[in-house]
Amino acid sequence: MISKNLKYIFLVIIYLVIITWTSIIIWACNKGFDLSDEGYYMYYFSDISSIKINISLFHLVQQYLLGFVTISIQNLRLERLLLNLVSTLTLSFSLIYLLKHFFNVILSNIAKYYLFALVFSSLAITYAYGPSTPSYNSFSYLLLMMGLSIFLFDIAKIHAFKIYLI
Repeated sequence: MISKNLKYIFLVIIYLVIITWTSIIIWACNKGFDLSDEGYYMYYFSDISSIKINISLFHLVQQYLLGFVTISIQNLRLERLLLNLVSTLTLSFSLIYLLKHFFNVILSNIAKYYLFALVFSSLAITYAYGPSTPSYNSFSYLLLMMGLSIFLFDIAKIHAFKIYLI
């Protein structure tokens, strides 16, 4: 059995890594070459009035939802990081809610932090270890995470409601 102090030490180390990783991503947002689709997306983000609507032009949805963001590579990279963190938090909360209401598993506070760290590690892996702007791949990932979160919340609520009726 791992001692309680060792659990807290591991947790502190994990969160120091998370904070360091996030800080490096934020620091690196305005660095690097435009060797990807970022320049292409920025070009289309800048003037959407001349673009014909097409379902493959995901950046029109991005511009509509987050039109207050000034168009720059740095801001687009920070936007993607923020969207990823929001979806990670939502998925973590939905998992905790599902475990509590569907499986009757109540996690300790430290276990909740470990669960968030686990979900966050999947974000770090899919983020390709560097700052990136939103793309159709990242939006697909974010929408899947948000959809899964809503689905898990819904399953837990239906189950809790059925138990209440019995």
